[in-house]
Amino acid sequence: MGPFNLVEAFQIKPFTTHQMIDFFKQIEGCYRFRDSTRQAIMEYSAGAPGVVGSLIQFLIDHCKYDQERHEWEHWLKIQNFSLDLHRYNWTYDKIRGDLQQLSESDWKLLGLLLKDDVRGYSAVFSPNRDKLVQMGVVTDGADSSELRFSSEMMRRLCLEAVPIREIDIDTSADDPLELLVVSLQFMKPALIREVKSGSSPSKVAFQFELYASIRGIFKTTNTSHSVLAEARDFYDSDNRRLDLIVSNRTKYGYELKSNVLRESAIKSAAQQAGGYRQLLNIDTMFLVKFLPQSHTVQRVYDVGYPDVKILYVFFPGYL
Repeated sequence: MGPFNLVEAFQIKPFTTHQMIDFFKQIEGCYRFRDSTRQAIMEYSAGAPGVVGSLIQFLIDHCKYDQERHEWEHWLKIQNFSLDLHRYNWTYDKIRGDLQQLSESDWKLLGLLLKDDVRGYSAVFSPNRDKLVQMGVVTDGADSSELRFSSEMMRRLCLEAVPIREIDIDTSADDPLELLVVSLQFMKPALIREVKSGSSPSKVAFQFELYASIRGIFKTTNTSHSVLAEARDFYDSDNRRLDLIVSNRTKYGYELKSNVLRESAIKSAAQQAGGYRQLLNIDTMFLVKFLPQSHTVQRVYDVGYPDVKILYVFFPGYL
């Protein structure tokens, strides 16, 4: 999207998966990207031309194109995200500043999108929708009632632009279980209840709230830890990424599920979390199941994936 001084904005069509695969083939004689890293770039950019180009150029200039995916994830997303924006993606760097100037109603829509995985929005927000489209933050989805972030990278910009929650508590960021327990205390039920998927709150709402709480704790404790909130694969809406990753000397991940009851579904979720653990080289992995307090369920902890620790969180005030 650009430039910013256009009176009438237009949306640039993203590259298709086949176009990006063809491009990587054209340059592999000089720069042989690992298959896993090529896939990561395609997912993170959602085919946005400027993002694809900046990510590839950044890796080439720093001779990192032969990294495996878990190495790329750490190097880019945790160690060098701001550097990539500042030197290689000036459009996104400008948007990061422009997000701070949004009106209250613009932020209301953006907050709903962040919590609801951009599945839909009310016509009340039509002027705000136009503003976010013009900025290049969101694009139209499959129909006129849907919006989606222009890329997973853009979603991260928006998450980081949300004011950090003030949390006055001292806890260990090195203990993933303690961090989770303390973070749950500062999640806001009213905000979670706003967003539902069927009869239960969307798991994206839980992700947003847990992310906000962990960020607040890290600010209070002045820790150097990083927290990432990932989202769905833009090319496969049923394929999600690991919900939360916390990283410093070690990495631990939280895969969140809402209202998953059957043992077969729990096993499937644990298998998925185990796949994330291997793909991203996660040291400790948790599968966190959010359930209404009114539910009586048999708690299943062993489903054949010992590297995934299963936790149950019973949440009040669902409806």
